[in-house]
Amino acid sequence: MRDLSSLMEMQVIAADEGKRLGVISQTFVDLAAGELVAVLLVAPPGKSLIMAADFQVIGQDALMVPSSDVLKSKGELEEGLARSREVLENPPMVITDKGTRLGQLANVMLADDGRTIIKYGISGGPLRDAATGATTLPILKGTVHGQDTIIVPHDAAHKYLAETTGGLRRSLDKLSKLFKTKYEELSERSEEIYHESEERLRAGGTKARERAEELVETARKKVREVADEMEEEGAAGDIEAAKEELMAAKDAAAAEEDAEAEGCCDKAADAEAPADEPADDDAPAGEEEKADE
Repeated sequence: MRDLSSLMEMQVIAADEGKRLGVISQTFVDLAAGELVAVLLVAPPGKSLIMAADFQVIGQDALMVPSSDVLKSKGELEEGLARSREVLENPPMVITDKGTRLGQLANVMLADDGRTIIKYGISGGPLRDAATGATTLPILKGTVHGQDTIIVPHDAAHKYLAETTGGLRRSLDKLSKLFKTKYEELSERSEEIYHESEERLRAGGTKARERAEELVETARKKVREVADEMEEEGAAGDIEAAKEELMAAKDAAAAEEDAEAEGCCDKAADAEAPADEPADDDAPAGEEEKADE
């Protein structure tokens, strides 16, 4: 693909003789049919036109034609020139069949064969081009290529432009769509994370309750064990206390028995004392009886 303007000032050479035929000065295109019709050479007056159908090769630096016989006069190409226009020197306005101005013809792009027009660019001015980018249109069916105006089908043109608009507006549209897509993705992911967190919290709560119940049951068992130990220790203490009380009772009983035994001995001793020795008070009485006798 190449720009039509790249043909300007290109050398045209006859391949059979290796002869320079001239330099291209003008191009004639039919944007309704989508083709390059002819080129005009800077050459001596007379035959200076070459039909695009006679091109052999369009190289990087030269246009090759079979021979100088392809050179034609304007009279010979009157029919072809009647339907074609020179568009590079005086770019025509591009408008829709509903009267909407799209801009001015900017450039024309050729296929590799050098004859078929693929698309053409439209400029709306520096500010509009910066905002919307380079606007291009393919060859639309129903296009009219007039003397100074190109008329294109409104609906087909706007549908194509809506899909291919560039520049800042296109970038903003893409950014907006990307932001919207990312926002929706983040919203979906946030909702998923929320549900996952809710499930985890629910599962964590269940585990926490189970763990708490285990701890409570363990504590209850420990309390029962401690209570049992305390009961056992209390019973053992009661037995020891009873033993001590029993021993004390035994000791008290033994002491009472000893005391009673001692009391009995004292009484026996008191009973035996008058038989062995007379009392002191009775002695004078005997002596008095003896004296009376």
